[in-house]
Amino acid sequence: MATVYGGRTMDIRQLRYFIGVLEAGSLSKASGPLHVAQPALGVQIRNLERELGVALLQRHARGVVPTKAGELLAQRAEFLLRQFSRVKQELIDFGAVPSGRVTIGLTSTVAQVVVAKFVERCRQKYPEVRLVITEARLGELVGMVVRDEVDLGLAFRSQGSGDIVSEALVDDELVLVHSEKLAQEVDFRTLVERELILPSQSYLVRRVTESAAISIGQELRIFYEVDSVAMIKELVKRGLAPTILPIAAVHEEVEDGKLFFSRIKNGNFRRTLFLLRSARRPPSRSVDLIHAEVRNLVGEFADGGAVGWRRTQSQFLLDDVGSSEWRSNTRTSSQELHEVA
Repeated sequence: MATVYGGRTMDIRQLRYFIGVLEAGSLSKASGPLHVAQPALGVQIRNLERELGVALLQRHARGVVPTKAGELLAQRAEFLLRQFSRVKQELIDFGAVPSGRVTIGLTSTVAQVVVAKFVERCRQKYPEVRLVITEARLGELVGMVVRDEVDLGLAFRSQGSGDIVSEALVDDELVLVHSEKLAQEVDFRTLVERELILPSQSYLVRRVTESAAISIGQELRIFYEVDSVAMIKELVKRGLAPTILPIAAVHEEVEDGKLFFSRIKNGNFRRTLFLLRSARRPPSRSVDLIHAEVRNLVGEFADGGAVGWRRTQSQFLLDDVGSSEWRSNTRTSSQELHEVA
């Protein structure tokens, strides 16, 4: 595969060599993983620089670093290499058995609920598909979807339009979590008078709670500010103060009798879970099949009721052969997506 620029050619092998050198930090360190002798590797890089008419690497005693032109090429090359691999995978997908690599990114709360059962199911149904699962905060996750670093993302987000195609799956409920059994419901006007353990303002849970307080002319009383769901739950278990979290984040502790929750009245404490993918390329057959499994499993958890999810109206259609058609593309740009717990 070669790309022509003004009479000069640049092939996929040169791009792989260039990225390999950058990742290794030197020609000598890159020659082993690339299975190319160091002198030959140096020739390939110099040929690439000559063909493009710019210096791509700065050489120094400890190795190499990219020039400005090299940084630009690295960004574009990584995208092209991923696209090249996907084209190859899409052709392989014409075989009878779904196979290849499918990458999924998801937030911590969602991972806690779905990952184990999801992996078990996919291993039974699609044993030749290799799942790669990454846990990330939403701001990181959105960038990964936009840059094609993951095929699918599961996250809570705000509405928008742009780089990402999204499908609303379920609504999630935020509740007051405490260490002792209290009333099934609590009025937010009463709740806001209590000291709370909450994450920082970079988390949607905090922003939702603060907005509700402002709407009734009150300020939150923050006992501790903690950016870790696991640590927040441990502090609540010890009876230091209650918190506000999604039911999904505490359903296991609630089932074991270690934590309790009360639903919140007089406030909008729901958010929506979306399935995300890049708007810039069609999914492979394997991605389509895994996409359907994610949707079905999340729906089953919603039907079970234990994690506080409630089905939303789906915008996605799947035909008999597993290809996808979007009835209404809801898209969102990375600038409009926010961090969540």
